[in-house]
Amino acid sequence: MKAFFVLMILGLGCAASAEKPDAAAAAAAAAAAERARKEVITNEPEEGIVIEERELGMFERIDPEKTLFTPTRAVPLVENLGYGWRLKVDTDRPSVVVRHEVHMPEAPESWVALSPGSIVSEDRKSVSSTEELKVKQGNLFQYWYFTKGDPEGVYVMRAFINDRLVGEFMFKVERPFPERVQDFLASEWTELSICAVVGSVDHRVTGTCVKLERESAKGPVSYSLPLGEAAPANATVKEEDLEELYSEARAAAKAAYEHRHPLEVLQDVPLGRAWEMLKSGAIKFERTDVEVLMIRGKNAKGAVELMDCGPFARLDTTIQRLFQTKAVEMNREQQQKVLGVDLQAWKRS
Repeated sequence: MKAFFVLMILGLGCAASAEKPDAAAAAAAAAAAERARKEVITNEPEEGIVIEERELGMFERIDPEKTLFTPTRAVPLVENLGYGWRLKVDTDRPSVVVRHEVHMPEAPESWVALSPGSIVSEDRKSVSSTEELKVKQGNLFQYWYFTKGDPEGVYVMRAFINDRLVGEFMFKVERPFPERVQDFLASEWTELSICAVVGSVDHRVTGTCVKLERESAKGPVSYSLPLGEAAPANATVKEEDLEELYSEARAAAKAAYEHRHPLEVLQDVPLGRAWEMLKSGAIKFERTDVEVLMIRGKNAKGAVELMDCGPFARLDTTIQRLFQTKAVEMNREQQQKVLGVDLQAWKRS
């Protein structure tokens, strides 16, 4: 993983001393209280600095002079993709000294391009650095780049000012959505459900879904229709129909992933900022429709659930044609059962 920053590290020396039990207990309690104080996220770490907003996001280099920051709650593991945080600050200072940390679920293959003075933990899962960050249009930014060998899993980033915690960001890092979809479709799955769901501004949610089952990778594939329609008795799926379904599911996954700014963006940012991003074109989002691709199933590794949103056109019509079904207006119970989420309540929030 690469980190781009100028580093300033203050060295601290420690010395052990013998203390009476009561004094030692009191010192330990005081130290614990101080740690607890520091672990609480504060908006005013010191006089003259107020933290107004915190955002996790991706950083994309548009040109040598400009980097685009996109708020997000999910970060794909893509080599050379930047990820990090933004702090909106109210301060008259031109720069602020910030200590920042990255904690990975596993040690990366290597820590690349760390400035002198960076502190890597003994288990090599974490790095801590201190830097004087410039205040740019009322914001502090810090980001890193994924490199070969960085792990998947839950990451945590933390930011400190004046040794006070001012931001903590926990997020899941996974390989890009289309790759995970392809891996599951190519696996020896025993259950596979594919749903294409559309939600509109009037809070109507319609879906087209099919559920496939088989006992082995070479066995016959049967299907059912999860939204209440009756499938033909002993209905099976032809090999060529299965391949066409796979192809359209992969295309839908690719389209959803390449939709640069998914629905979560508008939920992650203040309303005013969301409108600014919409008007500037930074967010390419259809304000009238939300399209959701849900793939669920089971294979030798256990249960799998894959979901993303974005524009895709043919998957629902392909399912309808291949399995002689139609789009169904989904009630809340069906949404919870098929998607695990109530889109009507979600869109109203």
